[in-house]
Amino acid sequence: MRPTRCPAETDRRGATRVVHRTEITGSAADTLGPEITADFPEIVAGSIKHAGQN
Repeated sequence: MRPTRCPAETDRRGATRVVHRTEITGSAADTLGPEITADFPEIVAGSIKHAGQN
C-alpha cells in the first residue's frame, strides 16, 4: 500500500479542490481495499472542512 495523499489546490478563481487517493496493491488488495477505504466519505468531508478553514 502506498501512503495516502490528500493535497488541496486553489485555482485562479479561489476555488479549492481536494484530491484523496489511496493505491492498494498486492495479493490481498481486493480484500483489504474495501476495509481500508470504508471511511473515505468521512475523510473527504473532513478534508473539505479543513480546506475551507485555511
